[in-house]
Amino acid sequence: MARGPGAGKHNRTAATRSRRAALEQALSIEDVTERLLEVAAIVGDELTETGLRPVVVGGLAVAYWTEAAVVSHDIDVL
Repeated sequence: MARGPGAGKHNRTAATRSRRAALEQALSIEDVTERLLEVAAIVGDELTETGLRPVVVGGLAVAYWTEAAVVSHDIDVL
């Protein structure tokens, strides 16, 4: 199948819309810890496709493991 200039642009645009929709949906999550974990998962999925495997560390990891006994307002990854 022949592909002309810009043939992959449609796929990238659709992927960008999909990511944006997922992030917008994540932003509607009321619980701060759950919202940040969802954003981290979305970003992690994208990075995994490039061969990277990010790991959440720091305050957000502590918030997860302590069932939000500690609240973090940022995402730290390695």
